[in-house]
Amino acid sequence: MPEDKQSEFLSRGKESLASPVPDFKLLSKSQYYALYGDRTKQYGETKLLEVILDVCKKFYEKTMEKIHVGNLSYQHGGTMPPHKEHKYGLDADLDCVVCGNVGDANYNEAKWEEFLTICAQDDRIKKIYFEHAGLVARVNQKVKKEKLVCISGHKSHCHISLD
Repeated sequence: MPEDKQSEFLSRGKESLASPVPDFKLLSKSQYYALYGDRTKQYGETKLLEVILDVCKKFYEKTMEKIHVGNLSYQHGGTMPPHKEHKYGLDADLDCVVCGNVGDANYNEAKWEEFLTICAQDDRIKKIYFEHAGLVARVNQKVKKEKLVCISGHKSHCHISLD
C-alpha cells in the first residue's frame, strides 16, 4: 500500500485495524445472500461481514429472497473508484434484486422498505444510502432515526456504512 494510504489509515484512528496496512477478510458464501461482481472487492472488517449476514438473514427469513452483495473493500483497503467510500472495510453495496430498481416497472417499493427498515434497525449500521427520497424519509420516520440518506447513484442498490 502506498505510504499516503498508510498515513490515511493511521490518521483515521481505526482502533480495529491491527496494523497500518489492513488485511480484511473475504466475504464467504451464504444461504442468505448471493455474491455478485469482482471477488477482489469483497473484503471487509469482521464486524461488517457479521452485519451483512445478520441483515440478509432477517430479510431472507421474512421473504425467502436473497439479497445480492457487491462491493465492500479491497483486501488491503484503499481507494475503489468510482466509490468515495469502500476504503476501510466498513462499507458494502447490497442489492435487493427481487425489489427492482427505483423507477423501473418491476420496482417493488414494499420489499425495498422491508429491507431498508431491517438495515436501519441495526445499531451497528451508521448510514444507508438509497436513491428514493420518499422511501428514505418514510423509513427514517418509522425507525425514528436519520440513518438513510437519499443520494444519486443508488437506484439499484443501497450502500451501508458502519463508519
